[in-house]
Amino acid sequence: MTNPRTLVIGLGLLITGCGVGDNQSSTPDPRICQAHFTVAGTFTLGQAPPDRVNNDTQVPPADGVPDIQGCWPVGTWTFTLAQDDNTCKTAPTPLAEYKFTTTFVDDPVEPDYAYALNEPNPAGAKYRVGVSSGGGGLCTAQMELFSDDGKQTWILNPALNSFNMSGPLDGLAEYAEWKDAQTYP
Repeated sequence: MTNPRTLVIGLGLLITGCGVGDNQSSTPDPRICQAHFTVAGTFTLGQAPPDRVNNDTQVPPADGVPDIQGCWPVGTWTFTLAQDDNTCKTAPTPLAEYKFTTTFVDDPVEPDYAYALNEPNPAGAKYRVGVSSGGGGLCTAQMELFSDDGKQTWILNPALNSFNMSGPLDGLAEYAEWKDAQTYP
């Protein structure tokens, strides 16, 4: 069995040795400052996953088991942010609430999801919204908000465990100010 003190000393030497002789980049970090947040909120199911086929044979009739297993993001995602840390001169002020709605696009050839931003007001907003499967039934949303000049960004990542479809949502978020405008699609 390894002596814990030997392990700590070995790790300390390994960490202090990292970076020795490495070339330092002369390119300054384009990020001026950042703040980190935790996410808390709720999810309201919009519709249950479809059940049209037998999951073993993939042909009708339905078998009583949803055809789509795991991440099912269809519904309303509502959440707030609580600040963890901040390196900006003026602390960023999150909205009182963020909200988007996901609907299932029931196309027989290429089923997909559609996303609608509710808060902040989508009129004139520069944003991207989507949800991906994190595995094990986890749905992870990505909401990216850009200021008009692209020099302030919010990256919000609420997460939903689809085995508890009533939520709660949790996750992380980041605010950043940049020297140069960030690319908005």
